Amino acid sequence: MQVERETNIVVVKLDNGEDLFKTLERLAQDQMIKSGMVLFGIGMLRDFELGYYLGKEYQWTTFQEPAELVALHGTIATVDDKPAIHLHAGVATKDLGLKGGHLKGATVNGLAEIGIIKLTDIELTRKKNPNSGLNELLLSKASRSTQAVRKMPTEGLGPGKKSMDLDLD
Repeated sequence: MQVERETNIVVVKLDNGEDLFKTLERLAQDQMIKSGMVLFGIGMLRDFELGYYLGKEYQWTTFQEPAELVALHGTIATVDDKPAIHLHAGVATKDLGLKGGHLKGATVNGLAEIGIIKLTDIELTRKKNPNSGLNELLLSKASRSTQAVRKMPTEGLGPGKKSMDLDLD
């Protein structure tokens, strides 16, 4: 995985064989993304499932052969202090047919390029709705203590101190 960041935008390139969800979970932890949006994703996937929600449950279709990832969108929320990745994907199969739906499990085939925006003023969490049975997105204004804080390297702060917190609001 290669990662570059510009302010709240993270661009990541995943390599062949990487588990898409585990890698994005690790990325969210490493980049301290508690709430975010997956804005785009392109590349190739294999060994994945696409689901269609039937009102009470999902109907899943398994794809083992590689497929072209033509669209990837979703959210990164926090559940029990861990990243919860929710993705929908559009894929093109070898016959150029398009399939899409809720993405469950996936291995990168070749590479995948993904863009993520880290949210600092909106907090995303998920909670199971007993009526729908879905882990639905909950939106709230981020508390001041959970909003992003940047670290600025400094010199002369004293023994063992290599950075200070700056509140940029």
